[in-house]
Amino acid sequence: MTRTAQHTYRETAESFVTSSVTAALLRRLADDLHILLDAAWIIAWEEDGGELQPVCRIGDSPDPALCCAEVRRELDRAEHPTHIYEPPSSATPVLVFPVRCCGRLAGAVAAGKRRRGTYANEDATLMAEACKRVGDLLEEPTRAARLAGNVMAMEQRRREMQTAREVQNRFFPARLPALPGVDCYGECLPCAEVGGDFFDLRAIGTDRLALAIGDVSGKGVPAAIIMAGMQVSLRGLSARNLSPLRIAEDLNRLVCAISPDNFFASMFYAQIDISAGYLRYINAGHEPPLLIRHDTGRIERLSEGGTVLGLSRRVKFVEGSVRVAPGDWLLAVTDGVTDARAEDGEYFDAARVAGAVDPARLTRASEAVAAILNAVDSFAAEPAPDDDRTAVAVHITGALRAPLWTETRVAEPLQLALAAVG
Repeated sequence: MTRTAQHTYRETAESFVTSSVTAALLRRLADDLHILLDAAWIIAWEEDGGELQPVCRIGDSPDPALCCAEVRRELDRAEHPTHIYEPPSSATPVLVFPVRCCGRLAGAVAAGKRRRGTYANEDATLMAEACKRVGDLLEEPTRAARLAGNVMAMEQRRREMQTAREVQNRFFPARLPALPGVDCYGECLPCAEVGGDFFDLRAIGTDRLALAIGDVSGKGVPAAIIMAGMQVSLRGLSARNLSPLRIAEDLNRLVCAISPDNFFASMFYAQIDISAGYLRYINAGHEPPLLIRHDTGRIERLSEGGTVLGLSRRVKFVEGSVRVAPGDWLLAVTDGVTDARAEDGEYFDAARVAGAVDPARLTRASEAVAAILNAVDSFAAEPAPDDDRTAVAVHITGALRAPLWTETRVAEPLQLALAAVG
């Protein structure tokens, strides 16, 4: 690990002190270790009355109770921080370190195997130093009391952000439209608690599918708020049976009105008429989705439209259209996918997005989305993405039949939003 990583741990240790907040300290420490060490899993325990009580588990970890006995044996066996480099199974800790305060055990942290490669001596040194500094600070009650308020405030913010993420997840489709002749699926993986990516899949009547995917500039809460406003408005506009061109124009006015000057949003919006085999769309500055033809294997980039939403009310858009046929695939992603880079600097470009999906092998849209996200995760050099990653897939499966389910809802805030922008 670099000196920068070590400095990160010093700041972490100084942010979480006092015995009353040891659990909060260990949770934060576990979060950081999971990222910096690229560990498959992390478990943290707090010592309580001679017993180790689990306070945090991250990743695909074993049962803390089963792992605890082995950790305790290892801590009792050695006075110094411990590391085991050849564990018998993925459920066995590779790195085990104590947190000691005034000569007694205050807690412990265990890490499983690295997700990629093996640990180096620097990793063990970093983890040991982090635990030692935390223990040292716990021995300073005056300093601990002074910083306890900061700890609790950060814990409160953590809970608030978890709630915000749960609320944001409700803006994504709770269930997908089961329109005959088409199979669709989407998934969003935010890089922080909340993000600015969005997608929607919604039935219009009995024979049309509305698809939207977009990305609000920036990250975190501001981007999430603008995303929420766009999602609500987009659903209301789609339910009014408007054209893609009209929807893009109305959304552009809305984004101009509600977002700061330095915020904008890219969006791809399409309506697929399944019975007619016709797709109409607007691409407002978004990464062009890929249409993979079943009969020829040819890949078409859907780029017709205009610039991003929110730059100016005077922006003009041009609607695109294309024929679709049974067996065709439509793949759409955000730039968190295509901007992912390998160790050699190569990007996960459109060709790699298309290459992740094998039309001859995959039959479900959910399988295509999983294939894309798994491929970019394996491709990227950084274990933790620094941008949201979203993927949507639509598979044209056949001719129109009677609908199984449709849902359209006009969001009540839409009228107020449009009235506000004039």
